[in-house]
Amino acid sequence: MSIRRKLLLIHIVIFFSLLLTQFVSSRYLILQQFSQLEADDVKENTNRGINAISNEVKSLNEKLYDWSVWDDSYQFMSDHNQQFIDANLVEQGLVGLRINFMLFIDLKGNLFESKAVDLQSMKAISLDDSLKGIISNNPDLAKFSGVKDNHIGLIRISDRIVLLAARPIVTSDEQGPIRGTLIMGKNLDEQELAGIQSSNLLSLKLVNVNNISDDEFKLANSYLIENPNGVFINPIDDNKIAGYTYLRDLNNKPLMIIRTDIERNVFQHGLISGYLNVGSIIIIGLIFGVMLLVLVEKTISQRLEKLVTYAEDMTRHPSETGKIEVGGKDEISRVAVSLNSMVDKLKEYSSKLQQTNLELESKNQDLEAVNQAMTGREQQMMEQKTEIVRLNQEASKNQPTSTQSDQPVSAQ
Repeated sequence: MSIRRKLLLIHIVIFFSLLLTQFVSSRYLILQQFSQLEADDVKENTNRGINAISNEVKSLNEKLYDWSVWDDSYQFMSDHNQQFIDANLVEQGLVGLRINFMLFIDLKGNLFESKAVDLQSMKAISLDDSLKGIISNNPDLAKFSGVKDNHIGLIRISDRIVLLAARPIVTSDEQGPIRGTLIMGKNLDEQELAGIQSSNLLSLKLVNVNNISDDEFKLANSYLIENPNGVFINPIDDNKIAGYTYLRDLNNKPLMIIRTDIERNVFQHGLISGYLNVGSIIIIGLIFGVMLLVLVEKTISQRLEKLVTYAEDMTRHPSETGKIEVGGKDEISRVAVSLNSMVDKLKEYSSKLQQTNLELESKNQDLEAVNQAMTGREQQMMEQKTEIVRLNQEASKNQPTSTQSDQPVSAQ
């Protein structure tokens, strides 16, 4: 595997390691922080829902104050005059106040006078038995610690939830003695809830704690039973998240579960932030990879290729190979210097070898001449020896037979 490929492989491994690390950190660390911010937003929005309903009750109490701290009401509880009824207890008055009923209770807890209307039809309706017996079912509503005391909140009357306020009836300068109790109430129905949502830019849903059918509210109720003052947070989908908490009555007992919905803008921002981080890592990694490849190509690969080609040429044609220049002051340039030095040494050794070969060739020629001379002389001696043998043989044939033996002629 070439260095270029090895470096590319190392870069890919490092790049994907960083990408995985960034993804995990974005998904589980950064997004967790955004989720906590989102949870805080849900809790804040849920409290806004509670406060919106509480503000309606407070508004009702302010309207009640004008009627309960009033000389005309105070006198009415004394003489039950028809003039007061005709002038004040009329349909238009209650519709203008946006209340469903008004109850005057005497000091014995009995219903002294009342008026009820349907806000949708804006017509008077008869008072149902549950309202007539409101004091008998809730005697504390007519008990006050002083002329400025009041009872406000939510109450279940029969099958409906009512925003209710009760105050003692006193004079316009808040003087007693108390002559009775004045109660104002407004049904917390769909129309009223829609008005609260519209004026407060909220998305609300109310469910009676005694009649829970939806699984999400059952889950929320299970959580709120263990955490009565908490807020149950439930992501509906990727675009919406809901918060659930108890809506309590006058006695601070759970009356309803209120659900508030908000868009998951914080969560979406967290996702986008994570995607942008991962995307930036990808872009930076690609840019760095291209730069790395270019730098490796320019500073390493091309110079190494030049050295390899030079070494191959040196192997094939050592005597014709010149010096190589790769530039720089790094290890590759040091290798080039070493190769150049090696080539110089090789050329020097080659020159000496050629000189030695020439000397050996000259000596070899001298030896050849000597050898040829020796070979010629040896041949002459062989021929002389052969001639001597022949002469001896001829001498032996020409010698007469005789008992005297003559010695043969020997070669000197």
